[in-house]
Amino acid sequence: MSFCGVKLHYPCQWHGRIIVRAGALEVQDRLEAVLRTLGHPQTLEPGSLSRQGTYRSFAVQAMLGGDGELDRIVAALQAVEGVTMVM
Repeated sequence: MSFCGVKLHYPCQWHGRIIVRAGALEVQDRLEAVLRTLGHPQTLEPGSLSRQGTYRSFAVQAMLGGDGELDRIVAALQAVEGVTMVM
């Protein structure tokens, strides 16, 4: 797989950010459950709250073993209610 013209070599570490609606109930628990199910426990760290308190971010890390794993992780995280963006 290549990203921005750079060939990725596996395994590689992915560092991402998840943006959620701040009022979404138990979203952190649901995100952690998804990551555990995908084999990436203890990779979620709470981040900042937006200036108006509308959104909250979480930092996420995952060791990717091969092509398609990042797509599976992002799709599963985006399916969690309250998630607005995965970067």
